[in-house]
Amino acid sequence: MKNSNKNSKYYNKTNKDYYWMYGKHTVLHALSNPNRKFLQIIASLNGYDFIQENIKTLSKINREIISNRLNLINIVKDKELFTKITKLSSENVIQGIAANIKKLIQPDINEIISIGKKFLMLDKVSDPHNIGAIIRSAEAFSFDAIIVPNDGSPEENATIAKSAAGSIERIPYISIVNLVQLIRKLKSQNYIIIGLDGSSSEDITALLFDLNNKKCELKKVFILGNEENGLRKLVRENCDFIAKININNTLESLNVSNAAAITMYTEQISSKFSVKVI
Repeated sequence: MKNSNKNSKYYNKTNKDYYWMYGKHTVLHALSNPNRKFLQIIASLNGYDFIQENIKTLSKINREIISNRLNLINIVKDKELFTKITKLSSENVIQGIAANIKKLIQPDINEIISIGKKFLMLDKVSDPHNIGAIIRSAEAFSFDAIIVPNDGSPEENATIAKSAAGSIERIPYISIVNLVQLIRKLKSQNYIIIGLDGSSSEDITALLFDLNNKKCELKKVFILGNEENGLRKLVRENCDFIAKININNTLESLNVSNAAAITMYTEQISSKFSVKVI
């Protein structure tokens, strides 16, 4: 820990590979990730104390990783200086700690589909709050990665990281050039592709229990469309199944992050409790 209120030593890396991550839990989880590279970390006394206290709750390996990084933290007592250094607005819930970090290098898509079993694709979902919440749910329900197209999807950023509450450090967020080409490749490798669309007559719960009853260890990809237009035509046409989440008919649709969480939970329980037909 370094203690200073002089701003001459602080600088802001603003190229496309770096951003300011903020929030107590977000930075704590980033500190425990050996693959995360830090340019600098600043904290209030309360923010630093939070890190010190919560190190105790982590695994031995993570405690060691964070302990070796505590010397990177600079204590900043002046709130105005804190804002000046990070250029984070007052609307951001900074929680007394921020880190200028490099975006994670994501695994190769071919490598991850060769070992994974469950993926979630987002077809041009653009809201970073939704994406962060989906990444958090993906960790909760043991999905292997989130896959998005380059065009129309945000890169890893502070809002995604904050909304993911640390899960961005463990769930790959992989951007690719062409979703349709990848879908076709996944189908050739025996993945079942399931698109979500509220206009479908197929119920996602019934579909998944049926699929999981028929065959063990199915590899699956679930695709959710963007907040305005849903699934694109070519993406939809390349799905094996189109299903919906049954909701009260007084509502038109669910928020995409809620729909993703329900879908992933339904996959989890249907896989766990289905009776396999031999």
